[in-house]
Amino acid sequence: MVKGKVELDTIAFSAAISACASGGGVWEHALQLHNHMAQSEVEPNTITFNATISACANGGQWEQALHFFSAMTMGKVESSTITYNAVISVCESGALWRQSLQFFSMMVQQKVECNSASFNAVMSCCKKSCKWTVVLWLLSLMEQSEVKSDAMTCSAVISACEKASAWERAFAVFGAMLQSEAEISTVVFNSMVCACGKAGKWGHGLFFLSDMAQRNVEMDAITLCGVISACELGG
Repeated sequence: MVKGKVELDTIAFSAAISACASGGGVWEHALQLHNHMAQSEVEPNTITFNATISACANGGQWEQALHFFSAMTMGKVESSTITYNAVISVCESGALWRQSLQFFSMMVQQKVECNSASFNAVMSCCKKSCKWTVVLWLLSLMEQSEVKSDAMTCSAVISACEKASAWERAFAVFGAMLQSEAEISTVVFNSMVCACGKAGKWGHGLFFLSDMAQRNVEMDAITLCGVISACELGG
């Protein structure tokens, strides 16, 4: 009977913390609830920690998120794909690209499933820290692992290719996006246009500009500057 009551309390606390995580901007309430669990001698489980870490991640509180991940590990509470995806994502807030790779490596070592969200999270973190070669390596690893990429993956990789002046690789990724019928955003087109600009491929830049118009994708100042740069470098 007591055991059943403890499980019910754990479920109730987890649900409340999850509500804080999805609500956004209320990470402090999630922490208060988690601390109240300890005071009430209710054992947190994987779902509880996932919700708390996600709440901290959504609030940009990377130090708090890493603290709870450490507590989770020390308490020998099993980590899931959701756990690692959340803690890798929060690394981006602190520009902790090395730590994001460490957490990703832990996932692989512990044989926790790495899905597209896992790869996207670590790619996004490395991209923000300008680690373009690492992003391209992660794409290669993703392909070897037969994990299906999505629009977020392609956007991160194309941006990496643009910064690394690897416009041919960017074209290949863009072509894969078209075949998968993934939604192509302004950010993706801008990365392609800028890649063309750096390579002096003004004809390709104009093609992407036309393609944006046909797809009703909104253009911005970055789009136009990229096309102008391509035309200038292309003579």
